[in-house]
Amino acid sequence: MEMTDSVTTTEQDVEMSVETLYAKIDELNQLTKWFNKQGKTLVRKYTKTPRRRTTNAGGEKAKSGFSVPVKVADTLASFLGLQPDEQIPRTEVTKKLTAYIKDKNLQCQDNKKHFICDEALARVFQQPTGTQTNWFEMQKFLSKLLITVKKETAAEPAAPPAAPPAAATKATKAEANAPVEDEPPKKKIKRST
Repeated sequence: MEMTDSVTTTEQDVEMSVETLYAKIDELNQLTKWFNKQGKTLVRKYTKTPRRRTTNAGGEKAKSGFSVPVKVADTLASFLGLQPDEQIPRTEVTKKLTAYIKDKNLQCQDNKKHFICDEALARVFQQPTGTQTNWFEMQKFLSKLLITVKKETAAEPAAPPAAPPAAATKATKAEANAPVEDEPPKKKIKRST
C-alpha cells in the first residue's frame, strides 16, 4: 500500500507541477501581450535621449529658423515702421501683421482663417485691393519680402575664378595620341590565339 501511495503522490506532484507550468505560461502570455501593446511605448519614452540645443559662442541658445533676424524689404519695412536696414525675426513680422489685421478688423466674419487685404496690405503683398487671402498665403507673400542673411551673402557676386594654368588645360585628341619625346614608344604585344 505504501507503494501505491507514493506513486499517487508522485503523480499528484507531477500534475501540480504541470498545472503550475501551465499557469506560468499563461502569465507569460499575458505579460507578452501587455508588453506588445503598452510596454514598447514606455520603453521608447523612457529610453529616448533628450535633444540638446546647440549654443553659440556667448553661451546662449542657438536661434532656430524662424527666430533668426532677417532683412526686411523696403515696402514691408515702411509698413511696419522699421528702418530699411533693420533686421527683425520672421515671428515678429507675423505678429505685427496679425495685430494690424485684427486691429483693422480685416478678418472675414464667417471664416476667421481668411482676411481681406486693405490698401496698405495690398501694396505690401503686391496684390489687388480687396483680395481675400489666408494666413498661409500671407507667409508665401512674406517669403518674397524677407531676406535671410545667408541668402544675402550668397547673392553677392564672388570673385571670378582664376584662369587655369596652360599646362592644366585639356589636350586635344591629336596631342593626347602624339608620342612624348621623353618617353620611349610603346611596343604592341601580340597575343597568340
